[in-house]
Amino acid sequence: MFGELEHPTYEGFDESATAEDAQDSDQFLDRVAHHCTDLFSVSAAGVMLVGPGGDLHAAATAAPAVPELGDLFAAHPEESPCADSCHLLEPVIETDLARADRRWPEFATDARKAGVRGVLAFPLHDRETSIGALGLLATKDDRLDVHHVRLVGAIADIAVVGLLQRYTAAHGLHGGVTQLQSALDVRVVIEQAKGMLAQRGGIDVAQAFQALFRFARKHRTGLVEVAESVVDGTVDSSRILDALSTAGVRQRRAPTPRAEWRGMDHS
Repeated sequence: MFGELEHPTYEGFDESATAEDAQDSDQFLDRVAHHCTDLFSVSAAGVMLVGPGGDLHAAATAAPAVPELGDLFAAHPEESPCADSCHLLEPVIETDLARADRRWPEFATDARKAGVRGVLAFPLHDRETSIGALGLLATKDDRLDVHHVRLVGAIADIAVVGLLQRYTAAHGLHGGVTQLQSALDVRVVIEQAKGMLAQRGGIDVAQAFQALFRFARKHRTGLVEVAESVVDGTVDSSRILDALSTAGVRQRRAPTPRAEWRGMDHS
């Protein structure tokens, strides 16, 4: 499944992807996803973006041969390789999903049932501000080379540039600056909450984020709102940390910095 890519190239894609004659972000992200399935010879690709509430959502997917594979991105926005890549600001690679049941229990199970054997995710970020992630899903018949992470990173960089260009064109420079400031504000409060939970629970920041997300989902509350409650002390941290134990997630310690972005408005 994970073999060599034959003469991988993205020549021309960087120019077409960042061209100013196509301002629609949705169409642009759709091209990014489809280009990835062609370039990397994988069954599915998806672009995940962080929304106004700090939650990830599937902005574009491509699965030409098996359309239902694209649904995996939307079905598992926060407990998945893309979520980890986004929040950890680093590539995530898993060549055998049979080993990922503890890390992404629901995603790993559903992905294996759909025939997915391996995944690769790369963060979409502007400096230290994460705006999402680019994910690739490989089946047993696909060939995805883990040594070509840099090439995936190049496509991710192009995607970020294209998105920022289109957002600035649609909202103006002032709107772009305002959006970046909003992203930083969201990042600060979530980072603070994750750090506090990690310290109090003796866990790493990745698990701290999982606890925030699980608590927010259980109580149908926005992720940022939960983070603010942790920071200002209006919610007992132990209640949020209990979300990990009730979900049967094994605790681990491996502190790593992460960042979130408020996201881009695709309305």
